[in-house]
Amino acid sequence: MIIVLPENLDFFRKLYKSPKKSVDDVLQLVGMMEHKRGKIKHFSKGMKQKIMIARALINDPGILFLDEPTSGLDPHSARDLRKVFLRLREQGKTILLTTHNMEEADILCDCLAFIHNGRIIAQNTPKNLKKKYGEDVVRN
Repeated sequence: MIIVLPENLDFFRKLYKSPKKSVDDVLQLVGMMEHKRGKIKHFSKGMKQKIMIARALINDPGILFLDEPTSGLDPHSARDLRKVFLRLREQGKTILLTTHNMEEADILCDCLAFIHNGRIIAQNTPKNLKKKYGEDVVRN
């Protein structure tokens, strides 16, 4: 079976029973409108990651949980997704992000929590954590 992008996203919209977002709105947000008629199996990893974000957004959630969303992506695709996350934040969305990429966390996050052995060992703004632990600890 060959799945074309709009049908795939519409399936998830119907699964959530959500009339809130149109497929075109979500594709526009993640920068995939020009690939609207593309077949997902032919997409790059970065494009597929954008589609995963689009699927998560199709029901217009207030909170978005993302686990290493830019892991393994080329720098251009990772930068594009970060821009999407910043736009979502501007729209008032709450994004819970797990990442090992401290530069990404510094760019995207209002609050960081460092977890070790299942416990939060430090939590604050990126700026305050850098003041307390040093720029290199939070950046690298």
